[in-house]
Amino acid sequence: MKPQHSLLAVAALVAAFAVGSAGTAVAGPALTKAAVKKIAAKVVDKAAPDLSVAHATSADTAKTATNATNATNAGNSDRLDNLDSSDLTTKALTFTVPAGQSAANSRLYLFTVPAGNWLVTYDVRADVSTATLTCAIQPNQNAPSTLVGHAFGATGATQTTAAGSAVITTPAGAAPALSCQATPNFNLNAGSVTFTRIDALTSGAGVLFGE
Repeated sequence: MKPQHSLLAVAALVAAFAVGSAGTAVAGPALTKAAVKKIAAKVVDKAAPDLSVAHATSADTAKTATNATNATNAGNSDRLDNLDSSDLTTKALTFTVPAGQSAANSRLYLFTVPAGNWLVTYDVRADVSTATLTCAIQPNQNAPSTLVGHAFGATGATQTTAAGSAVITTPAGAAPALSCQATPNFNLNAGSVTFTRIDALTSGAGVLFGE
């Protein structure tokens, strides 16, 4: 039953009851305003289980509401736990590693990403002469000694590939980097690095097994 129809039915029922009571109360006391209110309250209480609210500014459950615990349509339905809908998407940033001959035995590739936690995956394809191509992720360009996600290509091979991954935390104002090296030099043919955002990161420790 629609709300407006329900309310009209309740009002009609109260009016009919009041008129009937007035018509039969010849020998009794007059029907007062308080008595009518009492009768109306009883009628509404009885009909309440079948009543519903279609529109509300605030409601636990409603078809349409500005704010609601459960709503078919809600004014703030684009937010969850006070997060905008754009914050609930998984963001990934992909970069191409530039090809070219390395004049030195190492090369550092910097990437501009927002501060936060990231899953970093990379693959680098290169020609090396006599050494092994080695690559790793440097979470902070200002901390060259901190390297994670090491990967090694074949020694002295053409089109060798080093592919690795690591979870890093990039501080504000610092760019992460991909560090690759081989001696005496290497020719990088192609490569890519992908940063996938991690909303929450929990650290744990592995357990040594077998000893």
